[in-house]
Amino acid sequence: MKTPSFFELKTLVEYFSDELCNSQLQDVMSTEEGLVLSFYRFSKNPKMYYLVFDLDKSYPFCGLFDHNPW
Repeated sequence: MKTPSFFELKTLVEYFSDELCNSQLQDVMSTEEGLVLSFYRFSKNPKMYYLVFDLDKSYPFCGLFDHNPW
């Protein structure tokens, strides 16, 4: 897998920033597979969101979910 370009990384950061603006970090969970940051979003459909960092060596992944995938 190739390293993300600056533009790809910047796009991800801007998306997460827009989605999690005014959110509060509630919990940090770590597993052998990766890391999950739980946020409560107060605006734009208030509920819990999960920022997931899958640290798989072959296919690393970063995503935002409305349920805990682990």
